Order: sequence, then structure tokens, then C-alpha cells
Amino acid sequence: MRTFGQWLGYLMPFLLLCGPILAALQHFLIGAVCVGLGLFALSIKVDVLLSRLPATTNQN
Repeated sequence: MRTFGQWLGYLMPFLLLCGPILAALQHFLIGAVCVGLGLFALSIKVDVLLSRLPATTNQN
């Protein structure tokens, strides 16, 4: 039976390679969520501002 140290020895290269990749992916996902929320808030603000404009009628 393998010890914890042996398992850690097998997993260490995988963890060292995947750690930076997972960190970059996490930052990318957080950034994407922030951009999405910002665009959503901006669309609500534009909608509110457009709803305050007076209604115009076409008098042709």
C-alpha cells in the first residue's frame, strides 16, 4: 500500500502544472462575471433613461 507521501509525489507534477492554469481560469471567470454584471447594470440604466424621455408622435 502506498503512503501519503508517495501519492503526493505522484500528484505534485499535476498540481504544479494545473495550479496556475486553474488560477488563471478563476480570474478569467471572475472577470467575465464582473463584465456581465456591469453590462447588465448599464442596460438597466439606459432603459431607465430612455423611459424618462418624452413620448414623441409622428404627425405626418
